[in-house]
Amino acid sequence: MIAVTSWQKALTYRTNTLLEVAGHFTTMVVSVALWQFAFRHTGQQEIGGYTVGELTAYLLIAGWITSSFWFTAQADRIVREIKEGFLSNYLTKPLRISLYQFFYGNAGKFMQFIMSFFVFIIVLLAFQLYTYLPLARFNVGAFLVFLLIAWCIQWLIFYTAALLSFWMEEVWGITFTIRVLADVAAGTFIPLSLFAPFWQNMFDLLPFKYIVSVPVNVLIGRVQSAELISLLMNALLWLAMLLLLAHIMMRWGIKRYSAVGG
Repeated sequence: MIAVTSWQKALTYRTNTLLEVAGHFTTMVVSVALWQFAFRHTGQQEIGGYTVGELTAYLLIAGWITSSFWFTAQADRIVREIKEGFLSNYLTKPLRISLYQFFYGNAGKFMQFIMSFFVFIIVLLAFQLYTYLPLARFNVGAFLVFLLIAWCIQWLIFYTAALLSFWMEEVWGITFTIRVLADVAAGTFIPLSLFAPFWQNMFDLLPFKYIVSVPVNVLIGRVQSAELISLLMNALLWLAMLLLLAHIMMRWGIKRYSAVGG
């Protein structure tokens, strides 16, 4: 019922969702054009270990993933409910607040996922970019597993940041900063292998690469079978740590919560 309600709300604002998805894909097409120009201008066969086909495929799929995951406002619902006191409505009912927020938020995001997929197909056909997709090398099964984990990791990161509302008056600046950092550290616009070694090591310490970089490289066949297990274990470890952190922050936050606004 929670998911159905969120889905109906998403349908009501489908134009806004479509415009947001279109904005992501516009950025993606511009990035593809810039990198293809770089290949033509330099005459190199590879940049950062990527051929022009691999890099184009990477940017296309990365753009599709981010257009499916990123909202302009991330976890704003839980922030508003904490600040305005509406969280009290859940405390008197037999439900898990985190599960409620997960199903409510992700039902709407599923609507965005569907729209982004159709826009993705339109972009491929309109600009004839489908020729760059290495379909024979696609590892779809492993990709779907990593994509599901990425979906959960992305939600947990912003959900945990939103829980800071129990202690802070305003967390918009924090969630915005995380969003900007995520675009870079996840490898949304530039594959992580193109960064200097220092930055690659820094990004390896963060969970963001499991949202975009790892799933995309798995799909286009740049990850060897022996490496898949290690990446999967690390992704699940990050997922477990974020779940634990969210649980602890919610428990501590409820203890200091006061329904001033509600």
